[in-house]
Amino acid sequence: MDFFKISIIISLVLGWYAEWRIHRRNYKFLRDQGAVESSPRVSQVLYLILKLAPIFIVFEGAFYPTFQCEINYKVFFTGLLALSSALRWWAIDSVNMLWTYRCLAHPQMRHYALGPYRFLSHPEYFSRLLDLVSLSIIFDGPLSGLVFGMMATGLSIRLAMAEQSHYLVVRSLKSTG
Repeated sequence: MDFFKISIIISLVLGWYAEWRIHRRNYKFLRDQGAVESSPRVSQVLYLILKLAPIFIVFEGAFYPTFQCEINYKVFFTGLLALSSALRWWAIDSVNMLWTYRCLAHPQMRHYALGPYRFLSHPEYFSRLLDLVSLSIIFDGPLSGLVFGMMATGLSIRLAMAEQSHYLVVRSLKSTG
């Protein structure tokens, strides 16, 4: 494995660690403020898939190199990976203490008019999809499409549940308050 790929792996791991630290702090804060978590198991499974998929992609490319992409594509997808990371960090920064890995709903949560949420309903999830597509090309891991498919299915379920949960909780809190 060359220096380029190793540097991408190191940056991914450091980014995951930073996100995990922010998530822990914000999750505790939001729960202390009375935020309600809907379907925590789905969130856990989804983020497990999101963390395992890049590992599968790297190992597939390293041990089963069935597909090798031209360098021009790798440069393009490396740029796309950088843009998707920037989008995710913009989303995290925009909602600040409201961001977590999990699906929490609170009546004072009003993040849909901030940062990238003005343009996309779920910029973080979109960035994760771009990450997996980019990593599959960069690390020559096309068979990881199975993992990508699992992630996309989990993501679809998670998105539907997140929006429904937020809508129901906010609606019930407004009607009682």
